Amino acid sequence: MLVRTSRSAFFTPNEEIASIEKSGPFSSIALARLCLVRFGASFLLILTTGILNRILISDLGMSAWVVTVVLSFQHLSNPLALGAGHLSDRRPIRGRRRVPYILLWTIVAAATVPFMPHVAMRMNEGLGWLIVGALLFGLFGYGLKVANVLVGALIADRTDDPLVRGRQLNIIWIMAIVGFITAGVLASWHLPTYDADNPDDLAQLQRLCIGVSIIAVVMAFLGTWGSERSSTHPSLAADAPQADQSSTLLGLLRGVMAAPGTRRVFVFLVVADFSFFIQEYVLESFGGDIFQMPVSVTTSFNTMLGLGMVISMLSVGFMGSIWERFPTRRVLRWGCGLGAASFLALSFSAFADTALALLISVFVLGVGKGLYNIGLAYLFMGMARSRSAGFLMGAWAAFGGFAVALGGLSGGIFLDLGRLIVDDTAQSYGVVFGIELIMMIVALLLVPRLSGDADSATA
Repeated sequence: MLVRTSRSAFFTPNEEIASIEKSGPFSSIALARLCLVRFGASFLLILTTGILNRILISDLGMSAWVVTVVLSFQHLSNPLALGAGHLSDRRPIRGRRRVPYILLWTIVAAATVPFMPHVAMRMNEGLGWLIVGALLFGLFGYGLKVANVLVGALIADRTDDPLVRGRQLNIIWIMAIVGFITAGVLASWHLPTYDADNPDDLAQLQRLCIGVSIIAVVMAFLGTWGSERSSTHPSLAADAPQADQSSTLLGLLRGVMAAPGTRRVFVFLVVADFSFFIQEYVLESFGGDIFQMPVSVTTSFNTMLGLGMVISMLSVGFMGSIWERFPTRRVLRWGCGLGAASFLALSFSAFADTALALLISVFVLGVGKGLYNIGLAYLFMGMARSRSAGFLMGAWAAFGGFAVALGGLSGGIFLDLGRLIVDDTAQSYGVVFGIELIMMIVALLLVPRLSGDADSATA
């Protein structure tokens, strides 16, 4: 076990019975199919983190803080995933606890995407459209997050081995990043430029959103088909009695907060996720405003970021497959350290007006994020208990998602504040990246406080 937790936090009375029903970890073929769920989800995400944010800030000239606040609602809704994960633990559909919910929420997320261009382009017309946009992006983010959370829970259901869980979740994440890279390339090809005054470009963006939605839903069905067996065991029945207070949502949450080791993990998660995502919605506009890059080039930032993530996750993931114990804390420390280095380089590129430093820093940021992701995968998969895995994955999404949302919306606020402080657009972006550097250093200092890490427990 990677982190010391109280037994009541992630263990329910039915778990000993349920462990008999485990069907073993996913085979290579089954895992490859399951990767399609996250691969398709990445196609949806590229629209908000690589295209719409750039168009709204740089091409339409909307206020950065307004755009980032509205787009951040896709993460602000993530804390609700805590309840959705717990619901899947306790309320199966036709004997299945994960797959029906994965499909349901993928469809919900995909259904919102065709409406995004129309709503986003009208958000500067008044408060009403801003509210509609916030609700739309909130529903999109919630659906996507719940589906992704339950993919992790499905992996945890199959085996108790934390190393196998960590490896398989790492593969899922790598394929999600590959999907992000692929989506970025296809989007750049399909929408090489965008002219706010050209109705044909808006129609092209609309067709892209519809096509991406269909692809994501089809991939979710293909990926989950046959991946979970139906069970009629009494512990899985929808009307199964709640055995004790620890099996309720509130009881589980209290268990998490009562365990010092687990509490430290979530504090680190919040600080690190906040730090990594401050530039999330302003990086593409930075390339457009300072270096006059077209939308096809700034969208490729996601490709470079994803490439760095894939390289680091594949490298460390390969080593993890041959290591008997995984050095979780050291990997997290390297991830945060490279994140801090990338923000330092971004600050330099902003103040020195150097495009090369921008491109290098985006790649280094990807490498750091990749190490951070794989460290988190092993950390949380070691904490999971199969009968409450949905809750733990939901807690991860809740705390992390809230931090990501705050980071994303803070980027726009810091950018506008920077414009008030310094009379230079490039330096105002430098203020944003400088704040990220400071926060990332704080996250780095928190890593040694994680208890039960790889160095002491599994390495």
